Amino acid sequence: MRRLGIVIPAYNVAFPLKRLLQQIEEQLTDDVAVVVVDDGSSDNTLQVAKQFESEAVRVFHKENGGVGSARNLGIEECDSEYIWFVDADDGIAPNAIVILLKAIGKSARDCYLFGFDKLRGKSVETIVNSEAKSYDTSREMAGNFDRLFGENLLNPLWNKLFRKEIIECEDLRFSSIPSGEDAEFVLRFLSHAQSMDVLTDVLYRYRLLSDTSSAHKSHPDYIGDHRQMFKALTDYCDATDASAMAVKTRWAAETAMGFRWNVFNGLEGKGKYRQFSKEVKLHQPEMEALIASLGDCPRQGELRGLVARSIPLSYLFIKTRLFVANIQGGVREVMNNPGVLPKVLVATIRFGMWTEHIRPRILGLPFRLLHRLVELLFCKLLLNCDISVKAEIRQGLTIYHPYGIFVNSGAKIGSDFTCRAYVTIGNKGTADERDGCPTIGDGVNVGVGAKIIGPITVGSNCSIGANAVVTHSFADGNVLVGIPAKAI
Repeated sequence: MRRLGIVIPAYNVAFPLKRLLQQIEEQLTDDVAVVVVDDGSSDNTLQVAKQFESEAVRVFHKENGGVGSARNLGIEECDSEYIWFVDADDGIAPNAIVILLKAIGKSARDCYLFGFDKLRGKSVETIVNSEAKSYDTSREMAGNFDRLFGENLLNPLWNKLFRKEIIECEDLRFSSIPSGEDAEFVLRFLSHAQSMDVLTDVLYRYRLLSDTSSAHKSHPDYIGDHRQMFKALTDYCDATDASAMAVKTRWAAETAMGFRWNVFNGLEGKGKYRQFSKEVKLHQPEMEALIASLGDCPRQGELRGLVARSIPLSYLFIKTRLFVANIQGGVREVMNNPGVLPKVLVATIRFGMWTEHIRPRILGLPFRLLHRLVELLFCKLLLNCDISVKAEIRQGLTIYHPYGIFVNSGAKIGSDFTCRAYVTIGNKGTADERDGCPTIGDGVNVGVGAKIIGPITVGSNCSIGANAVVTHSFADGNVLVGIPAKAI
């Protein structure tokens, strides 16, 4: 039995999984076992994992069943004293494994808690407890529960090590709820843990895709999922006599507002406020009963509490939050571009895209006319660029040498896209110019003069060489060169 086991559930994450496994490979010792569970990926995630297969790194494949079922298989297959659950699209610090093995060797605790970096684009937020401390009894842990987990350190799995003996003896497994299964597992484990070491080391790198819930799908049973989470919290308090008042208060406030975000994310078509109001009113009694199940915990007061309780204010808050987040993201995107011309070009593109979404359209007419003028004089005449504002281009666009770039109105381009001069992204000359255009994943880097043509898909984190002509689909993480382009 090895001292530390790393369990990695993986689903359609070929490129980030490769990056993570390279980080782990550099730190592997005889005391470490790695279990990668491919959860029925449709890309080449399994093939990437098998490239790292060895005596220390074992790879398993199963039918798609969700991250919880993948972790459960990892628990069964991981023969180690402790388990570290690591997500495939995140990362670990260069010295993480050494520090954890040293901590285990110094004192065999039931659980270890450590810090992490929250990566949002190019910004980094570090979350870690203020002091290193050991807790020798469950009562001592319960008495410090609010202080331990007051900074969002409770919910994640990946900033903790768990003693496997407790997981097996108590038959702890992940449930099938799509949100909240991490916090539920942590609470079930802590109900049986007798000791914990808190480390001030920052060992995990969590990659956050969005500032808001707008990037997340709506969960059909949001209230049911949180009911299960809340029960785990109240069961923990009953078992350990912990008050957890601060955590309960935070959960109550976040769940109330999260419920309205969830409703908003499920809206479709026109008349969205009417749909929003109807859905919130329909499920509000159930929501109130859910909050009440936490017992007597303070409700948020003043403005935040009013926003969380008022349907019009919460709808306005969500719309405003999305608007502000888009503006902030746009500013960061423009400033991250190198040089004045790329900055102005990207700003012009984003301004044009914004004008297309102004409703009613008559109100946006002056802005559209202004954009057309700037587009004609600056983009087309000066730079010879024709980048359609009707194309779908997610945030993170970076342009080097902004000359002669063409993007068809039907193109779909993921986040963190990088391109250079004389790049063409278009169709094969069909009657409808938006028909038969490429779909490009996140993190794609395109060299000078490359062409991406036709109804194809280019996977995330691909690199396309200079003057390559891409006319066929490729999976994530490929390097494409030549005419026609081939993966190397």
